[in-house]
Amino acid sequence: MGRESSHRKIELAISGPSVHPITVVRVYQIKENLAAALSTVFDLEWPLVPNRAASRPGVTVLWLSPQEWAVVGLEGAEVAALSTRALAPSLYHVSVVTDAYVSFHVDGLHSRQLIAKGCSLDLHPLVFLPDSCAQSLLAGCFVILHRSAQSDAFNIIVDTTLSQYFEAWLSDARG
Repeated sequence: MGRESSHRKIELAISGPSVHPITVVRVYQIKENLAAALSTVFDLEWPLVPNRAASRPGVTVLWLSPQEWAVVGLEGAEVAALSTRALAPSLYHVSVVTDAYVSFHVDGLHSRQLIAKGCSLDLHPLVFLPDSCAQSLLAGCFVILHRSAQSDAFNIIVDTTLSQYFEAWLSDARG
């Protein structure tokens, strides 16, 4: 019986790879007034706390480093226009990286266990809170991992060139 249960499929839903617009915004010397301006023009609370995200319908901003964020869901031209409204004449840079990445969505009762098979991050619900994000290795791939604010679902952003490998790893890890 133990052997049988170890081969049971984990109850979860996996989708992807899918392409979402992704744009990286870098701001040299982010200050409170610039963060407030970004919050206003993007209509969400710009995340300044490490490894946190902010979302509104259709848009998520992921904190990547003290001066760098990924904006997911808006086309690059729109991110550039909004950034210019908020940041001019400050020193900043906007890079559209949509073609470089794909995303996978993992949701379900055992989504943490599946991800933990290939990732050393502590995904405990009291540590990796809703709207947490982190850059890490998962299955040997550099990823950006984001836990949804609404559920225990995870979005995993991975390099496009690794998408077939990563999809195969997810399938194998699922059981």
